[in-house]
Amino acid sequence: MSRAELFTLTGDGDNKDHDTGIYITVKTSDEKSLLASINNADSSGKDMTTYNDDSHHIVPLVVEAPGTGKSDCYGFRVRMWIKTNGNDNWTIDVARVTLYFSDGTTLVAEKFGFNLDGDGDTVEFAAL
Repeated sequence: MSRAELFTLTGDGDNKDHDTGIYITVKTSDEKSLLASINNADSSGKDMTTYNDDSHHIVPLVVEAPGTGKSDCYGFRVRMWIKTNGNDNWTIDVARVTLYFSDGTTLVAEKFGFNLDGDGDTVEFAAL
């Protein structure tokens, strides 16, 4: 694996506040190896880290296991959660984690139509 990213499309229900941090772990299907992660992404005091309704954002993930082969990543599992400063309910139409490989191929895990509501709220999904 050469790189990884999170794509989100915020829905009409509620945006992500500027000071809500995004956390991700990407693990192998047996959850024994950490492939990629991010801690406290897009949390600041600035408007640019507000995810407005109907906006999309890409967050690069830190590759924790560079060079991992594609066959080791099949069925990878994603855990995504938020840490809020006060109350926040983030409506997400699409969350997609893509793993990129040096041969130009990708593996994708997606989750559609959900909310992360409040500090520590978590969702898990896997590549098919």
